[in-house]
Amino acid sequence: MRARTRTILLAAVGLLAAAPAAADAAAVQLNRSCYLTGGVVGLSGSGFAPNAPVTITQNGAQIGTAQADALGSFQGSYSAPDVSETERQTEIEVSATDGTNTAATSGKVSAFNADFSPSSGNPRTLKVNFKADGFNLLGGQPSTVYLHYIAPGGKRKMTKRLGKAQGACGQLSTSKRKLFPFSAKRGTWRLQWDTRKTYKKCTKESNFLCFVREVKIFRIG
Repeated sequence: MRARTRTILLAAVGLLAAAPAAADAAAVQLNRSCYLTGGVVGLSGSGFAPNAPVTITQNGAQIGTAQADALGSFQGSYSAPDVSETERQTEIEVSATDGTNTAATSGKVSAFNADFSPSSGNPRTLKVNFKADGFNLLGGQPSTVYLHYIAPGGKRKMTKRLGKAQGACGQLSTSKRKLFPFSAKRGTWRLQWDTRKTYKKCTKESNFLCFVREVKIFRIG
């Protein structure tokens, strides 16, 4: 029985060695794990039929075509879809096919946003959930999110650490805490979410992620 087993194994090895090498399986890759809504999604593929047109779909809907080169590879790009406010972030499945070879991959799309809820109440007692989305989109690594309170006169009143943005996109949701952890006077306050422990005013030219919301206090209850 042992001799018969060895003979079968050797024959099988010989058959495998004589068989022609199989072509590389088709594959498609995204250049990031998460994208900002409206941002550029870069994709590339390999293992497709040489010089063949490749149909690209996102979540089952065709979004374009690419032309494979002589080696069966292609590169392309398109705009990331919008994300509804209720979703905050969404997953995309991108597939490519030349009619014979098919490959698929997935990624995420996020809005860049910061907010709190509920949005109204007595500023002395109101407790809210702070939220942030897209705060890992710049560096791709988990970022610590800070909240800076800027008083009506333009001076920083306080900075609070909200926590770590989680996941590929950088999403954060806190437990309920006081909107103003101090006695806030009347006027328009600027609440600035960003990734800096030290406050620096957020502008369109800022080289760090930041988001600002104005909060108006009409009267102190």
